[in-house]
Amino acid sequence: MDREKLVALAERCEQATGPDRELDAAIESALDGLYSADVAKELYHDLCPDYTASIDAAKTLVLDGWMLMVSDADNGDALAMLSLRDNPEYLESGLVSVAAKTWPNAITAAALRALAHPETKEMVGD
Repeated sequence: MDREKLVALAERCEQATGPDRELDAAIESALDGLYSADVAKELYHDLCPDYTASIDAAKTLVLDGWMLMVSDADNGDALAMLSLRDNPEYLESGLVSVAAKTWPNAITAAALRALAHPETKEMVGD
């Protein structure tokens, strides 16, 4: 996985104001490489998970061993924080904390940032 690409996709999620199928496809393309990120020209776009529209789909990006916590920000944004379950240092400070306009976008962005984190390399064997 290209860590810079994952961070760039996380930033797009953080800036998005709602669901975005092109962003969903770009995420899927970055994660498995089987699909093109160009949903306008491809027929598979209906098969791509709705990461930016569905909390359940967004949660599929959270790896085993990570703990997801969510909260509301004072400004109404959704907050998502991921930390490693077995690392007390991260449980105290949080490893990844993200704010976005919607819950799916916040969870997706946090998961992408966690996947891009160096500690994750050992977990996914990349």
